[in-house]
Formats: sequence, structure tokens, C-alpha cells
Amino acid sequence: MADWLTILLSIILSTIASLTVAYNLQERRWRRRFQALLSTLRTYRDVNRAARKLGRRPRRRYIVVEILSEEPLPMDEVERAIKSVVREYLGVAGLASSGVSLVYYDEGRGRGVVRVSQEYRYQVLGLLGLLRRVGDSRVLVIPLAVTGSIKRAKRFLG
Repeated sequence: MADWLTILLSIILSTIASLTVAYNLQERRWRRRFQALLSTLRTYRDVNRAARKLGRRPRRRYIVVEILSEEPLPMDEVERAIKSVVREYLGVAGLASSGVSLVYYDEGRGRGVVRVSQEYRYQVLGLLGLLRRVGDSRVLVIPLAVTGSIKRAKRFLG
């Protein structure tokens, strides 16, 4: 009778062991499938986010600058000088994609607002410091602030 009992116990234990192994294998399969599904969803989310970004118009930043010069400077000369320094260092393609333009300039006070694409704001800030001549006048360009709206930029102007 003890032999039957040991055989029965060994059968039960081996069945439990094989069921445990099968359960662990199945659980691993499900876990791998679940991880693959999560990875696919993350990839889809990232691709979807990138596609939405491509469809947007570029965000702009407004740089408030003060231009110290020996004499008052006309707006068109200042804009031409800013664009030429950007073209010199970033090239024609960089100038086009940066979207640099002087949107407002007070000739009497020597303050203005430069509009630039968000991706190029730091490059243009650095290049404004390299601007030394506008026409025949020596100048010093001092960036005062960088804002996201023209309304706030005009507030900085006073």
C-alpha cells in the first residue's frame, strides 16, 4: 500500500511540476506578446507625434533688441544687416528656414523686435552679437529679451 501511495504522490507532484512549467512558459509568452504590443503602441505614439509636428506651422520667437549706434539708423538698413550676418554664418538655406525678419523698429530709441523660428533662436541670438556695422555706422546689438508673442515683446519696448 505504501508503494501505491508513493507512486500516486509522485504522479501528483510530477503533474504539478509540469503544470507549473507549462504555466511559466505560457506566462512568458504572454508577457513577450504584451511587451511587443506596448512597444508597438509606443512606436505608433512617437510616429504620430512626429507626424503632427510636421503638419504644424513653425513656432516663432521674438527677440527684443537695443541697437546702440552713433546716429539713428533706418529700419531697412538694420534688417538688411541682420539678414546679411545670418546669411554669412548660416547660409542661404539657414536664412530661409530661420525666418529672420525685423518686425518692429523705433529709429529714435534704437529698439526693435526680431522675429525668428524657434529652432534658430539661440543661433540668431549669438549672431546678433556679431553684428558690428549697419551701413557706415558702427553698432552694438544688445538682446534684451526673448518672448513667444509680439504683444509681450512690445511690452518690453515700453
